[in-house]
Amino acid sequence: MPRVIVHLDADAFFASVEQAANTRLRGKPVAVGGERRGIIASASYEARRFGVYTPMPTARARKLCPKLIVLPGDFERYEQFSQWMFNYCYDFTPDVEQTSIDEGYFDLTANRRKPPVAIALTIRRAIGQSLKISVSEGLGTNKLVSQIASKLSKPAAFREVPPGQEELFLQPLPNHWLP
Repeated sequence: MPRVIVHLDADAFFASVEQAANTRLRGKPVAVGGERRGIIASASYEARRFGVYTPMPTARARKLCPKLIVLPGDFERYEQFSQWMFNYCYDFTPDVEQTSIDEGYFDLTANRRKPPVAIALTIRRAIGQSLKISVSEGLGTNKLVSQIASKLSKPAAFREVPPGQEELFLQPLPNHWLP
């Protein structure tokens, strides 16, 4: 029986948490980082549309996006959201590996109560509904495949790589397919 590993990755985590905590920030270009000097630690997808990204200098980000709302980090809040987010994973498996504040893996190989895809989507929906942040998930037979799958279509992505298709999934595209 192949392993079933899900990679969970919060989308624009610090900025998303700020938007979740303050409804007036939703839909606006938000960044977390140095307000005058320093760098951008996280940028909302609304800010990314203007070319704002991590770890861009704040001064450059403000030039690209004059209406950018830059907030100082609230790491206690981010830690609490992270804990809540991963608690949903523990509802389905004890085998959870948090690799950073906003990213990690959970192994559903031993869980046979529900299909793995249904569990992953349940967790994703629960996080979105209760925490008001989006996450991307990739499901595969190992950590590498699941991580790549989660990052391919961010934000709010879900991609499953069925057993036996990992090699096809990891092969580079032929040059004539690239833009």
